[in-house]
Amino acid sequence: IVLLTCGTWLFHFGTFFHAYFESLETPWSGELHWWAMSVMALGLIIMPSAMLHLLLRLARTGVVAHPPFAPVFGLAYAPLMLVPIVIARFAADPEGRFLDICRPWVWPYVGWTAAVNVTAAVVCFRLKLDGQAPFYRVLGVTLLGMTLLVGIAAPLALVWPDGLPALQTVAVLAPLLPVVLFTYFVVRFNFLQLFVERTLLYAAVAIVLLLVYQLALHDVHMRIEDRYGINVEILQGALVFLLILLLPPLRLRILESLRYLVAGKRIVALRDQIRRIAVHITEHAGEPPAELFASFAVDLRQALRLAYVSGWLVGDRGELIPVGDDILAIEPSQLKLLYGELAAQPHILFTRRDGPSGEAHSAMHAANASAAMAFAANRVHGLIMLGRRERNRDFGEEEASILMVLAEQLAVAMDNSQLQAQRLAAERRAFQNERLTTLGLLAGAVAHEIKNPLSSIKTIATVLGEDLGPDSPHADDLRLIVNETHRLAVTTSQLLGFARPPVDAGAAGSVVATLNVTLAVLRHLARQEDIELIAHIPAELPAVRIVGPALQEIFLNLLNNGIEAAGRGGQVSVICHHENGHVITEVRDTGPGIAPDIQDQLFQPFITTKESGTGLGLYIVSCRVREAGGEISCQSRANQGTTFVIRLPVAHV
Repeated sequence: IVLLTCGTWLFHFGTFFHAYFESLETPWSGELHWWAMSVMALGLIIMPSAMLHLLLRLARTGVVAHPPFAPVFGLAYAPLMLVPIVIARFAADPEGRFLDICRPWVWPYVGWTAAVNVTAAVVCFRLKLDGQAPFYRVLGVTLLGMTLLVGIAAPLALVWPDGLPALQTVAVLAPLLPVVLFTYFVVRFNFLQLFVERTLLYAAVAIVLLLVYQLALHDVHMRIEDRYGINVEILQGALVFLLILLLPPLRLRILESLRYLVAGKRIVALRDQIRRIAVHITEHAGEPPAELFASFAVDLRQALRLAYVSGWLVGDRGELIPVGDDILAIEPSQLKLLYGELAAQPHILFTRRDGPSGEAHSAMHAANASAAMAFAANRVHGLIMLGRRERNRDFGEEEASILMVLAEQLAVAMDNSQLQAQRLAAERRAFQNERLTTLGLLAGAVAHEIKNPLSSIKTIATVLGEDLGPDSPHADDLRLIVNETHRLAVTTSQLLGFARPPVDAGAAGSVVATLNVTLAVLRHLARQEDIELIAHIPAELPAVRIVGPALQEIFLNLLNNGIEAAGRGGQVSVICHHENGHVITEVRDTGPGIAPDIQDQLFQPFITTKESGTGLGLYIVSCRVREAGGEISCQSRANQGTTFVIRLPVAHV
């Protein structure tokens, strides 16, 4: 196949220069004619020989195998022995006509070529190759057509000398169809890409076009100039320029070639930097979206030499949340308009040349931006604005395409990061729930086993203290036993509450009644600690969706914690009100507050700020609130006290 291509190229190359040298009058024109005709003859002999070699190989081993060279293949190139004789005939008469010099070999060559072409056409029709059958079928038809054309043109040229120029033109242009066909399949379908380099094909096509022009259009060109006095070169240049403007693929290819010619090294370096950015995005795909964008912005700013790279993520309510280190002071309304126009366009990039209009354009102008682009992938949507480039250069089409690809890759990486974070959070919750379930069963078993012995110890110690009287030397020890036993009983009750099943969410309880009872119980304790209890509870509040004992457990834990946190001389207040189908209760104290690192874990089990606390009270409270479909939150500042806010849904009785 390579030799067949070379033979075709040699024939056209020699024919082109033979036609070109006819219009030149130089001292060495004879040598030039001899050289061009020799190249033509060499190409003509190689073409059918290479075709015959291909047929022998297919017939011997099939198209898949790759056998070593066989002696029978050398028989296909036996006609090359005539090359020295033909070259000597050309040297003897360099100014003669090609067909007159080759007259003794015309008929044998035509018969030999026709036989090879017909055989090749039959083989092409019989080949059954996936994806390449259309190529071989068209090639077979072309070979038969060429055989018929040459078989008619060659005899006519010998018997009709006056028609030789026209017949010569037809014969020379006949191989153009298989050349164009072969070039199309190589370029379009990467056919034989391991054997034929595309640049060689482009060069061959250029030579063929020049040959067509020299043989077919040169005479027409001269007649137009002589008759109308028109400079055809200028007209041809204008037509070529118009063709480039009207055909976008041709225009883009020429622009790309010019870009590489002017700034090839810079574009290669830019592509290498962009490749590193893409790899960097992939490597940091597990990071949070804000951190991922920050590293992407630094890489992109360095690669394109931008003044800044600013980004925004679209929040749940449609607001634009800034991310990264470069924060721009732009009106949110302008940003939303710019993002809206970008999201509505089929392309996701605006530059200064093809940017938006109106307020969106004002946003880019206010930010002194060279480009803006949107990105989106499933749950991640955002906006990126790029500052001015070095020397205020605009983005080319290739750079714009690269930016859009990077933006899409960044969006996919951010979306994957969110999915990974959600998966890890779900795994942590599942693991925590499993631990809590096991711990609840263990706590219930331990509390059940401890409760009865504690009651016995407390009863015996109390009775013994009464028998011995207050003057006994063991009275203080017995009181200590009773107090510690009471503390263990309270802890046991908390463990039982921790392990208790969820409350009935369909029940109803009264916040007013429960708070009044709880405050009455705790006022005695508050007076002992010199703490003021303040209550702002409306007389009529709707019932909430939780049973009374669970509601009392919630308020008792919160108020007791508030009294302990407020300290002597402090204040604890309870405020209730009804809002949007919920009863909201706030429990405030004037204590020292809770550290920020503890606030995030406050409602987890075994987290406490008290030396003797179990860390289960607030966890039980949060469980009871959530079981009722409510919400609980904590607001605390250093030296400004703490406020717990409970939102319980109203019961529909």
